[in-house]
Amino acid sequence: MLLKPASDYLKNRGLSLDDARYSIFDTRCSMLEKRTMDPEGQTYGADDGPHTSKLLRGKRWTIEMGRMKDKKNTKSQFTNESSKLRLRIIELEKSEAEHKEAEQTLRESEEKYRLLADNTLDCIWQMDKDLSFTYVNPAIFPMFGFTQDEWIGTVLAEHCSSDEMKKVMIIIAEELKKKETHIAIFEMYLIHKDGREIPVEINGKIIMDKNRNLIGFQGSTRDITERKRAEQDNEKAMKKLQTTLEKTVNALAAAVGKRDPYTASHQQRVTKLAIAIAREMDFSKEQIKGIRITGLLHDIGKISVPAEILGKPAKLTPAEFEIVKSHSQAGYDILKSIEFPWSVADIVLQHHERINGSGYPQGLLDKDILIEAKILGVADVVEAMCSHRPYRSTLGVAKTLKHILQNKGSLFDPEVVDVCVRLFKEKGFRFE
Repeated sequence: MLLKPASDYLKNRGLSLDDARYSIFDTRCSMLEKRTMDPEGQTYGADDGPHTSKLLRGKRWTIEMGRMKDKKNTKSQFTNESSKLRLRIIELEKSEAEHKEAEQTLRESEEKYRLLADNTLDCIWQMDKDLSFTYVNPAIFPMFGFTQDEWIGTVLAEHCSSDEMKKVMIIIAEELKKKETHIAIFEMYLIHKDGREIPVEINGKIIMDKNRNLIGFQGSTRDITERKRAEQDNEKAMKKLQTTLEKTVNALAAAVGKRDPYTASHQQRVTKLAIAIAREMDFSKEQIKGIRITGLLHDIGKISVPAEILGKPAKLTPAEFEIVKSHSQAGYDILKSIEFPWSVADIVLQHHERINGSGYPQGLLDKDILIEAKILGVADVVEAMCSHRPYRSTLGVAKTLKHILQNKGSLFDPEVVDVCVRLFKEKGFRFE
């Protein structure tokens, strides 16, 4: 009944049903409490638009396929739809704000790290899997004389010798064998634009995808020219100090020789055998240096023993022997204030100790005696028995070796004895 008057009403005002669809019922979001979308068409309420007739007021109308029909909707339904739409709009606005904030944070972070990379003194770089540079920071110029554009696109082999390149490839191969790659730190030489070799320290890491396929490399390069120069200066200073130390040691040994020529030659011969034993026992070069210095000084304490006792042509009395035994402690007292790189004073103090506790001056047992002191102890006995003394002639090598073998494990360290015997019997060791 109402369909025809509604149609006539629209036609009398020059409006088609399409116009009604897109114009009359197009209201703002602020009127959503009065309008909603119906799955069957467009719906408007009694107060929708200026062209609503008296016949339409107080009704709900739906336009569908060019015709109108009455549709009942409550106000609460429209309000719910409006609320949902507004909530969705709020969510979108919040999401957009968060997205903009994230973009701003990312831009600020990128700028911070760009400034860091551009202003660091180290050269930061990236290479592809073929060792071709894809990025270097501006530090490349002061370090090697190349601009960024000149360096990017070149390969590593263009900037180092073939030997240095081999070193790099070995390191890469070793890193690829590992389950997890770590930062590899190593030194090498790279070539400056003017042809000079620059010593550098590389901090590099292999980059792989999740399937452990090689993607490339990244890291940093530091010019260590000054460090190398300092190391060379330190090395020269250490050599000079070592020379001074040896001269001082020789002077101290010579001072003992002035009072007792036998003691001077004895220390040199003991040192020769002690070094041979230490080498046979695979001691490090530094340990052998320590044994050499200690051997030359091990009897320095005899400077406190009266010359007439040291050179007495007869057997010493018990009292005289006690005086001679004090040379270990005296030597320690002389040397303890000198800061040697080795335990020289302690070794000198212990070189007459025996592993069963029968030695002097402290009566130490095996576990408390330094291995260097055990070596000097055996060498000292062997040299003394093989040499002429003021109160007796030499006992000979055979008798001397028999003595230390008989006391192996009681007085002397078993390994040191075995090595000493092997040196004489198999290696042809001789004092002269």
